[in-house]
Amino acid sequence: MEKETTSMIQGYEKEIARSNDGVETIAKERDRAIRRSEEVAEKYEDSRRRVEELQEENEKLRKDTDNLKIKYEELKECEEEVRKHLKGYEEQAKSTEEDILKKRDVEVEGLKEANDKLQVEIERRREEAERQTNEMRDCGEKEREMKMKDEEFLKRENEVEERERALRGSEEELSQRGHELDAKEEELIEKVKGLESKEEEVSEKEASVEEKDRYEHDLSMRSQNIEKKERELDILLRALEGKQKELNCHGHNLQEKVKGLKDQGKELKDKECYLRNEEQELLNWKSELQVQNQSVNSTTQQLDEMRRDLALLKEELHSKEINLKTSLRKLGKWEQNLKEREEGLRRKESGEYGDMDCFDGTDAIESSEDDMHLMSREVSDRREKGTGSESDKGEKEREDQRIAESSNGHLEILEEIETAQGKEGMGDKGEEMKENKGRGDLERAKVAQDVQFLSPSQGHRGSKDLRVVVLGESWSSRSPDGVTILCRDESKLDDFETFKSWRGQIAGRQCAVAEPLGLKWRDGPDPTNTTQRKSILDSVSWGQTKPQIVLLLIPAFLTCTQKYRKAVEEHTGESAEQLILRNGELMKLVEKCEGRYHVLSSKKSNSMIEGLLEKMEDMVALNNGEL
Repeated sequence: MEKETTSMIQGYEKEIARSNDGVETIAKERDRAIRRSEEVAEKYEDSRRRVEELQEENEKLRKDTDNLKIKYEELKECEEEVRKHLKGYEEQAKSTEEDILKKRDVEVEGLKEANDKLQVEIERRREEAERQTNEMRDCGEKEREMKMKDEEFLKRENEVEERERALRGSEEELSQRGHELDAKEEELIEKVKGLESKEEEVSEKEASVEEKDRYEHDLSMRSQNIEKKERELDILLRALEGKQKELNCHGHNLQEKVKGLKDQGKELKDKECYLRNEEQELLNWKSELQVQNQSVNSTTQQLDEMRRDLALLKEELHSKEINLKTSLRKLGKWEQNLKEREEGLRRKESGEYGDMDCFDGTDAIESSEDDMHLMSREVSDRREKGTGSESDKGEKEREDQRIAESSNGHLEILEEIETAQGKEGMGDKGEEMKENKGRGDLERAKVAQDVQFLSPSQGHRGSKDLRVVVLGESWSSRSPDGVTILCRDESKLDDFETFKSWRGQIAGRQCAVAEPLGLKWRDGPDPTNTTQRKSILDSVSWGQTKPQIVLLLIPAFLTCTQKYRKAVEEHTGESAEQLILRNGELMKLVEKCEGRYHVLSSKKSNSMIEGLLEKMEDMVALNNGEL
């Protein structure tokens, strides 16, 4: 049993080894097949390119044949002139016949030697041409469309060959009649001279062909061009030999044939014009394609730039999302701390109502100058805590626009701003503040003169109430009043003609709040509108003492426009050069308010109100109860 099991195991192992070998061989064969397919594809591409190059060469050769035919016509015209002079030289031909025959034999021998050399080269070129034709046939099997083009080309070549055969037949007829013109040896002298000149031209053409061959890089194109030209030269040499025989035997029949050749020349000229027009059309198409390629390249470059900009914007958005998450965490902790403090204050304090003091506008303006030190400290703290850069301003503007479209219910007492300047930008801003400090003092003095008449008593009476003036804006019919946002209880509101007032307890603190009505700051300052000025003056003069706090209420998602800037500038005495951040407006407005701001929403949250009251009490404590 053990032997049987071992033999079975060995058999299984052998079968597994065989199967593994078979799998390996199959994988190798598959790799070989893939390589062969790739090689075949590469050969196919090369053959296709080769066929295109051969077609271009064939077109060039056709043009060369047309040029040679034109030159052939010129030679025939020269022969006509020679025939005209034959009659005058018939008598001299007899005396010089022997010398001419000897010279002719020598020249014929030289021409035969040259012809033998040319035939050797022609045979070599023909072998190359046959090899190339074999390649073209291989390519033709793979591309049926190229076969059709090759067949058309062959048809045209057959037509040319038929025409050449017709010419050769005519030349043979002329050679048969050459024996009749033996007495016209003088014509041979002129013909020999013409042949010499033509041989010189042929030698010049060969030299030009050799120079072209030296500078051409593509050997296949050069070999085909030379082969074609050599064939044409061979044809011309044969034609010249036939012409010699024609001049010897048949001079009278040349006129009719010359006329036929002229007609053929006209046809060839017409064909040449047609080919030139086609060439011009091809050049126009080529220029149009180049223009389209340039436009495509420019569009691709623009798309690449847009992709890069999008990548940068995505990175900036990612970093801002991280910053927003951290800020939200800090706000959550801050709200928890405020709630704890609110509970402690409710336990300690009990609300008592007191008499409200009246407001004094002149003392408010004077005390605001003493608060500049606190403003500079808070603004410097905000600068040190800034984490953005000047490049984030444009992104913030876009975010504000999106938020303004999606949310209409939230309001801010002052919008929380992340100062996004680096060290260089803040240095420039500090220099601007120094330059405009004197101007702001003059403007504050003017405002103090306007408000001074409102104060019935300029002294400060001791009071437990926190006296607040809210400068809001009726920017929307749905926007809540600043008094209702602070106080929450609308039952205690006192509605006057030009302002609203409220007295009561807010988060355990006694407060007196007044708000002017009908302010339209976004439309810009209107010197002819006295109702806004009257409403502000009435709200400031309400009560018996001057206000301790002035709150400027701005919608959280409302952009600070140019008109809004002018209105704030009129009421706060701030110059246009100082409004540079947050759309060029809002950051300087916050700095004008000594860097103090707070965020409130329409939601009922006591922690937000308590935070605002704590900030107001700290400000009043720093100013010793003055504005």
